Amino acid sequence: MTTITVLFVVFCGFAVIGVQSQGCHPLCSWQCDNPVCRAVCRPVCQRPVCQFCFNSTLPPVCYPLSGCSIQCPQDQCESDSCPTCATQCPNVCGARPNCYRECGQTQCAWLCEKPLNCPRPTCVLQCEQPACPLSSAAHSIPSLSYLSLFCLLFAGLWL
Repeated sequence: MTTITVLFVVFCGFAVIGVQSQGCHPLCSWQCDNPVCRAVCRPVCQRPVCQFCFNSTLPPVCYPLSGCSIQCPQDQCESDSCPTCATQCPNVCGARPNCYRECGQTQCAWLCEKPLNCPRPTCVLQCEQPACPLSSAAHSIPSLSYLSLFCLLFAGLWL
């Protein structure tokens, strides 16, 4: 290679350095924030099975008890465990001797739903920068495009 050709290649930038192969394009992807909101949960319990019994005879005689309700504390943590609720039944025995109430264990679970007012994520499309990005300073150098034209013309005449 002659000295003029080497200077031409170095000066005009026709060297193979910096040429990207296909498939090496900067990628763009969506970048989103991640708003978080609480689910709306409430305890749901099976119907309580309660009865009142008289143990004056053997075996005791029992009758279904209606009017029972389930009470659940408000300050429970849905992520820790099942709801701890209690069955409340009316006192039908009063002062009767040998009368007592029996209730099965309260079985409850959480029913959680999506909230109505959770904010939507905000997304922005972000792209990777190329290895040699066009800077704002490059826009202010008009002689760069004239230099490129000169190199192209010179290359056409030279080769």
